[in-house]
Amino acid sequence: MTPSEQQQLFLSDLRTGPGFIGWLAPGGTFKQQAFATDQQASSLIGSYSGSANVWVSMATFGLGACRAAQNAEYLKSFWLDVDAHGKGPYGTPDEALAGIKTFVADAGLPTPNFVHMTGHGMQAFWVLPSPISKPDWQPVADDLQELAKRMNLGADPITADAARILRVPGTYNFRDPDNPVATSLSKVKAGYTDLHAFHAAIKAALSKLPSPATKPTKTLPAGIPDTPANSALVKAMLSAIDPDCDYDPWRNICWAVAASGLSDAETITRDWSATADRWDKVPFDEVAFDRVWDSYDPDREKAVGFGTLVHHARQAGYTGDIPRALEQLEKLEFKNDASATVTITPKGLMTQRASEIEPEPVEWLIEGAIPMGMLVVIGGQPGMGKSQIAIKLAAAVTTGEGLPDV
Repeated sequence: MTPSEQQQLFLSDLRTGPGFIGWLAPGGTFKQQAFATDQQASSLIGSYSGSANVWVSMATFGLGACRAAQNAEYLKSFWLDVDAHGKGPYGTPDEALAGIKTFVADAGLPTPNFVHMTGHGMQAFWVLPSPISKPDWQPVADDLQELAKRMNLGADPITADAARILRVPGTYNFRDPDNPVATSLSKVKAGYTDLHAFHAAIKAALSKLPSPATKPTKTLPAGIPDTPANSALVKAMLSAIDPDCDYDPWRNICWAVAASGLSDAETITRDWSATADRWDKVPFDEVAFDRVWDSYDPDREKAVGFGTLVHHARQAGYTGDIPRALEQLEKLEFKNDASATVTITPKGLMTQRASEIEPEPVEWLIEGAIPMGMLVVIGGQPGMGKSQIAIKLAAAVTTGEGLPDV
């Protein structure tokens, strides 16, 4: 199939209806746009696929709806997404595909209808003959995700996320901007997957496996000091952010609070999320929140950190204090019991108010133009002599022949 044919098949058969297109150019910021028809989606894909990663929502969303799991209306596929980024059990897409095949055979599941080589991983799709409602889709997706987890497939924990956007086949994966990889969709089995037979096979496989242990308390990274003052600051930062934002910022903000390491991080985030207007039409979706919260992985490459919350809070107009790192709270030095001074090595970004910096006199290399010991940029259009000026300054300083009179 040509790239265009793969995209059309993906839009019209593996998913259906209005949804969202998301794209991210290397070095850029993530953006998304709703679409009403496959033609609009194809146009958006064509506009961005040559220079950006492009994804499409698997669920149908009503026009004007926020891309959140509780707003998903219909879905037409079940999927597994297995990465091969060099981390985890798979180093190449072929190894990931072999892992999926073994999982399907050992679990006794129907053969997937399609597989998608995503550039740095593999996806398997079981496609239904017609869309089903999100309430009918969710329990099957939950069981499929649980089965993959118990059988140690190493799949991304997004199988049961109805708000998920997946990479569009026939586009390029720009994970390595210097070596983009073309993605490709392949048909494995003709026809469609029977919903009831598929779910029955999943439940039969689960029944043969040990019951999962009680959900352990989530181990959060060592972030900011776990103090009431820092909890209050995190709450203040969240109060400045509208929780009724798009799905990806909301998810990343949830993960950023998880990265704080606060003992009450989950409660703080849950309370903030529950105030969103998106929950007005239905009760707060505890299951959707738990799914996002439990999927936070601080060890994942390019994992969201606490700085993401600071960024969103500042963008939202928050001007108050931010939680201080342990090194700042202790002012980088303290006396231990032996009265010896111990210096703590700072970690992460250190900040300081300008009002706390004591002014010092400036020494000039060239009065009023180039200060000593500071960064200086010589700016100008090409061919204006910037390099010649820099060479002249270097020669003057090293030979002592004098500096330009400016």
